[in-house]
Amino acid sequence: MADSRGNEAAQRAAELLRRERELAAHQAVTEDDVKRAAERATRAHERDNEAHRRVRQRHYHAAVAHERAAAAHELAAEEGLGDVDGHRRAAERQREAARRDLIAAQESEQQDAD
Repeated sequence: MADSRGNEAAQRAAELLRRERELAAHQAVTEDDVKRAAERATRAHERDNEAHRRVRQRHYHAAVAHERAAAAHELAAEEGLGDVDGHRRAAERQREAARRDLIAAQESEQQDAD
């Protein structure tokens, strides 16, 4: 997938260079140029939406991972393993990180809804 995105970017760069030469030579904008530009804009919008969705999912996944880490630290504290106070502090840090990621995911959803 990354290869196809790279390929698409290279093709788009080549097209932009070609179009720049045409405009410098005072060639008129054609219906095909307008159609291609609209298609490119639609694809760019779709890629942008997909990127936002991936970022949002990563925030949700990170929140879950932080919650799991907090639970592990809490269990270690309950079992009296190692530095109990340190485990409690670490659990709180993990919970705070989970809250931040959850808020970031929710804010991303809200921005996408607007």
